[in-house]
Amino acid sequence: MFGKMLWMIGALGLAVPVSVAAAVDKTVMCTETAKVVGIAATERKAGKDAARIKRELTSGAGKVEARLTPMVPPLVDWVFTIDAQEMGKPGAARVVTERYREGCLGFQP
Repeated sequence: MFGKMLWMIGALGLAVPVSVAAAVDKTVMCTETAKVVGIAATERKAGKDAARIKRELTSGAGKVEARLTPMVPPLVDWVFTIDAQEMGKPGAARVVTERYREGCLGFQP
């Protein structure tokens, strides 16, 4: 379905933000950032652009916790690297979210 390489690139690209938050339990961080990915994927499917999603997640009513704010831009950008055809499939937002979470939990710096 989604290329294994895409997931590796996404996980590696997020290594820096995740390492910044190393004091927080990895499972908690991966779960919380997966929620951001899920929101971004769902909003992308709804037709919103990356800039709007970033703005809403960092300053709108749906604002994430302050400690997650620095992770929003790379996570949203990553969601927008996924092929539009793949994102158009039923359940794509759920699949993207779960694959991200699995990759995050399995990442070894």
